[in-house]
Amino acid sequence: MTNIFTSKANVLNFLEKKITKSKIEELYYFTVEDWQKNNELIIKQIKTKFRKKSIIIRSSVMGEDSINNSQAGNYDSIQDIDSNSSFEIKKNINKVIKSYFMINQPQLSSE
Repeated sequence: MTNIFTSKANVLNFLEKKITKSKIEELYYFTVEDWQKNNELIIKQIKTKFRKKSIIIRSSVMGEDSINNSQAGNYDSIQDIDSNSSFEIKKNINKVIKSYFMINQPQLSSE
C-alpha cells in the first residue's frame, strides 16, 4: 500500500480526487529550496494562478502528518492574503517557513 502521508500537499491532492461532498481549493506548492533560489518567479506564478483572490499560505512538510501522528497547528498558516500583493505573499511565506525552522532547529548550547 502506498503511503499518501508524505506531505500535506500530497494528502490534499489525494483527497481532492476522492471526496464528493466537500471541495479542496486549488493548490500551488514548492520547496523551501525552490523559494530560496527563485522567490520572485514563485510570487509571479501565485499572482497569476490566484489573480484577485484571497489565498492561504500554509506548511506542507514531509512527515508533518501520518497515520500515527499529526502536527496540526505546529506551524503557521496565514489566511486572507491578497494574491495581488507581492509584499504580503513574500512576507507570509517567509513567516510560515520561519515557523517550521523555529520548531525544528536543534537546540544550540554554549559551553
